[in-house]
Order: sequence, then C-alpha cells, then structure tokens
Amino acid sequence: MSNRLKPAVGQHFFRAVQFTSDIKVRRQSTLVKATAAAGAPLALGLAFLVAALPVAFAAPAYDVQAAAAVVMDASTGQTLWAKNPDAPLSAASTSKLMTALLALEQGDLKARILIQQRHLRPGSTMGLQPGDDVDLETLLWGLMLPSGNDAAVAIAELVAGSEEAFVARMNARAAALGLSGSVFTNPHGLDHRQFAPGNIMTARDLAILARELLRYPLIRQIAATPEKTVVVNGRPLVLRTTNRLVRDGFPGVDGLKNGWTRRAGHCYVATTTVNGRTLIAVVLNAATYLEAWNLLRLGLDLLPPEPPPVSVAAALGLPLL
Repeated sequence: MSNRLKPAVGQHFFRAVQFTSDIKVRRQSTLVKATAAAGAPLALGLAFLVAALPVAFAAPAYDVQAAAAVVMDASTGQTLWAKNPDAPLSAASTSKLMTALLALEQGDLKARILIQQRHLRPGSTMGLQPGDDVDLETLLWGLMLPSGNDAAVAIAELVAGSEEAFVARMNARAAALGLSGSVFTNPHGLDHRQFAPGNIMTARDLAILARELLRYPLIRQIAATPEKTVVVNGRPLVLRTTNRLVRDGFPGVDGLKNGWTRRAGHCYVATTTVNGRTLIAVVLNAATYLEAWNLLRLGLDLLPPEPPPVSVAAALGLPLL
C-alpha cells in the first residue's frame, strides 16, 4: 500500500528529511521494506524510534534478494547478519574503496598529477580533462562522490607510478587485510569488454575493507557529503554523489559507496552511526539500492548493547562508605 508520510520530527539520531522518489512502504515487524519506482517527488519524513527498540529484540525474518549481504558492527568487527558472505562476485565501483584506502595510506594529499588522455575512462567521471593539474585530495572527492573512473586511474598513477603497479598494490593490501575472496584487476571497477571480469570481492571482504577505511575522518566527511564544488585549473567542477541513500537524505545514512554494472547489479556499502557506533551494511548483486537501507534497519535491531561503564571502585571491589 502506498503511503504518503508528512515530514516528522525524528527521534534519537534520525532526522526528518525530504527526497525525490515514489516510495512504497510496508512494515514487517520493526523492519521497513521499501521499493522505489522512479517518478513523482515525494516528501518523506521517517521518524524511527530507535531508542525505544528492545535491546534483546530478535531480528525479524527478512528475505534478502541480493546475491550476498553482510551487516557488520564496525566498532568490533562482529558480523551481525550474513547471506553468502564469502561468495566471490563482481563488486563494480564499490571496489573503489580499495583505491581510496591506498590513496590515504600514501599520505601526501597535496601530491599533484598532470592529467593526460590515458587517465580518462568510459562511464562515470569527475570531469577531468587533459592538462588539468590536480591534487590527490581533490581526486579523492572525485573518486567517492561522482565515482569518477578518471579519478581512479589518476590516483593509481600518482600513488604507484602506473595503473599496473597500483593493481599489484591493491591485491597485496587485500592479502594483508585478509580479504581472501578479492581479486583486483583495475582501480575503477569497470567489468565490461576489455575490463572483464573486473574486480571480484565478497560481501565480507567489502565490510572488512570499509571498516579499515572508516578509520580516516576525511573519508567519513566525503562519503556523507551529497555535493561539493571543486576548482580544477580555474574550472569549477560540481561533484554530486551517486550514493542515493546519501543524496536522497535517507535518515541516518552517512556513507559509504555504491556501484552498478550490468554484470554486478546494484552493489552497496552503506553506513550509519548511532551513539558513536557505526554499522556497515553490504549488498552485492541486488535488484535495488534499497536492500542496503533495509539491512541497516535490520542491523539496528541486531546491534548488541555496549556494556555499562564500571567504576574503578566497583572494579576493585571497594565498599561504599
């Protein structure tokens, strides 16, 4: 049944938002199942009473349509829920998270590169042109927001000297992180024609990679930003996120990266943070990006409570006087 909900005041960490999609909402226990149809704008305010949910509440049954999925507590690395977590699948642009990690670990965000024709790729782009002189931090914004394939190749050459050398570093870093189901062939995630089979990852590997990347405040800032204008060679470039959960203002969503190809389907790494604790939801080969939203909601039901603080006196067994 189609519902038109008026904007409401959000409870806990959620806020009321407006976004443009025609949403059909149906409650299944505490989990909201939603499917989107492109079309008329809809002002939707979602006020979820997360604080009122019972801590020990059993998660509602949820039939995940994605080929693989994982929900992880980023603070502990604990997997809260999974479906085919170790199935190797095309990761599309979510594999750009490894490109971002290596860029940040390189350290010098002011390092610069002169863009050449060889850096340009088909598909999504941040709008670079040959002759542009751009620094690594700007490339990171172009990589994460519009999912620029041009930014990915430029980062690869800037960090490792060549695309081939960078791919070798991607696979070495994956091995160091224990990403046993991941094989990288390029820095951007394209998987058609000459790029086939593209980058292969598992849902569990993506969650682990996301958890490592979230250690960097800059990535959290970038991933939560719907739009940013950067200036390259005096030319303003408007970078808009391809992450619809962020772009359309889904309550509480603060990242992280999405991807899509015909081979991969919808791939999403979505995050939300409540009381300083971050949840990571990963879906691979999904029919809709809303599967990631559903998994975040599921994760909130499954998130174990933090232990109450213990006073020094109590820990030492000292009596009250």
